[in-house]
Amino acid sequence: MAKQQTPVTPAAPEQQTPETTASPEQKPDTAKPKYRITAPAKGFRRAGRLWQGVTEVPDGALTAEQVAQIKAEPRLTIEEV
Repeated sequence: MAKQQTPVTPAAPEQQTPETTASPEQKPDTAKPKYRITAPAKGFRRAGRLWQGVTEVPDGALTAEQVAQIKAEPRLTIEEV
């Protein structure tokens, strides 16, 4: 016999925690760029991405490992903005 699943209802506003509510600061489309990365015009792959020309990357979009890989790559320049 199959088990019936109980529907989940959202928590009341007074029961919501910061993890369950979105704050206005978390809008990725309005995030200010953290890094400006310049690559060859034809493009270049590093840190799991294709870099082409100048790219502005928002805060939190790159891991510390990816930033280190980009900084170590002589064909790419990275600046904090």
